[in-house]
Amino acid sequence: MGVGSGFVLDLGPIHVLVTAAHVVDTLHLTDCLIRFSRYGGAPLQNLAFHLNRSYDIAVSVLSDEWLASSGMRVVPSMIYSRITEPRVPLDDGVYIVSGYPGSGNSIELWPPDASAELRNIVTSRVESPKAINANRRLVLGFNKKWMLHSDGRPQSGISDLNGMSGAPVFHVFPYQSNDGILMHCQIAGIFVEWHRAHSILMVEPFGGIRDLIHDAIVRSSRPS
Repeated sequence: MGVGSGFVLDLGPIHVLVTAAHVVDTLHLTDCLIRFSRYGGAPLQNLAFHLNRSYDIAVSVLSDEWLASSGMRVVPSMIYSRITEPRVPLDDGVYIVSGYPGSGNSIELWPPDASAELRNIVTSRVESPKAINANRRLVLGFNKKWMLHSDGRPQSGISDLNGMSGAPVFHVFPYQSNDGILMHCQIAGIFVEWHRAHSILMVEPFGGIRDLIHDAIVRSSRPS
């Protein structure tokens, strides 16, 4: 059974689904859903995924035809230009991983509604253990005490993070603006791997995702 998290980016006229490549590799597309919380779900079949397995990322351009056939009137999404807007951090801030441990045979999408079983992990950067080859990946610390339910309550009883692969990771930090010091929320990448023994989370940075999105849009625009 395939399980995973993901998110949709709004690039103006185009919506792009983002998740982890290993999530797509384990999904049976004929009976899986993209689940939009209170907005319902849409079948994954007829979606063309573009994968980079070296980076463990996958994207799919949601065509107008697919959106129409899905019956979805609203697509919860993040506006690309807002979450990628560059700012200079005054300090390292915190990182927030938002996903769905124990999700069903579907890709559960962020943002959630109030009743969604979302879990947020508030964390910070740490050094990669010598036993782990992090390469270009962002390494975050993990402590289950840092997990919060979608309503802000501490979350306990989660023994693993299965289902959170493909979840968005946000970098929240202060920056200097003309109006003083403000907080900024920027997409840092997606959660792809959990090393339980070392208490670390591995995040694929957004740069590779941005490049894959560009390639997917170019390919999807070519005549079939």
